[in-house]
Amino acid sequence: MVTVLSKSADLATMSVVLPNLMASIQFCCTNGDEDTAQKLLINLIHLADSAPGFFKGKSKTILDQCMTIAGNMQLEEKTRHNALEVVLEYGEKRPKMIKKDFAANFFHLMFSYLQSPPAEDDWSTTYDDSEEAGDSDFEVGATSMDRLARIVSHSKELSAAMQAVAGQAIMQNGNGEDWCARVAALTALTYLFEGCKDAFLPNLQSIYTNMVEPRCNDDHPYVRFCAIQCIAQMCRDFCEHSFQESFASQVLPCICQKMSDPVPRIQALAAATINTYLQDLDDESEEEDDEEGPEHM
Repeated sequence: MVTVLSKSADLATMSVVLPNLMASIQFCCTNGDEDTAQKLLINLIHLADSAPGFFKGKSKTILDQCMTIAGNMQLEEKTRHNALEVVLEYGEKRPKMIKKDFAANFFHLMFSYLQSPPAEDDWSTTYDDSEEAGDSDFEVGATSMDRLARIVSHSKELSAAMQAVAGQAIMQNGNGEDWCARVAALTALTYLFEGCKDAFLPNLQSIYTNMVEPRCNDDHPYVRFCAIQCIAQMCRDFCEHSFQESFASQVLPCICQKMSDPVPRIQALAAATINTYLQDLDDESEEEDDEEGPEHM
């Protein structure tokens, strides 16, 4: 019914049910009825997607409560992830409503998600290059970082603020003793680059030299894997800024060395990254040729 109400006055009239809906969700979460909470959150997701105006005047309260649910690690993953999806759907439809402090809090929550990397028994010997996102905290945290970066990209000021918040967390954890924290730092970088590339670009040399390349030789294989993933993403996102040409003397020897890593999965990723490096470089060259036109051929 909400989707057919186009007038803001109609939406405002109907939105009086939101506090009761959120109270019901909180009640269900508190009293162990998470199946119902998940269904109610799905209704909110649909509202955020199809009728974001329904949240007018109450968006801060709704988003803050969803963040509280998403941060309650005593709840089931699906409950927490549905709450996150409400925030992301609304943010994608109304990016200007996402403010600096809220974006920073969201980043820190997702950074905590990223400190729970998957631990499959056959991880080191399998390689899946599909882009289909999984539903673990780690995978949801990674894709949410990417979506957050896109949400804040509408504003240079907000994007720069996000880079500052992320940069501090990444530098604090990227060279820490806990390998899970190092994984989180590298993964956050990887998924923030595209949306915040203009903010990261001035510090790209420092990021690569001090943060990414050293972790390619990390003692823990998962950290090495994430560092190579980060390099592959840099090749894609900063190709137009001559990343391949500027960093060739650093990137190519590093990746070639990792093709001899003792972990088969890292070998496979390193080989794929060489392909990414060359493919994106070829794509950029083809675009330049097209711009020059037939008279230059």
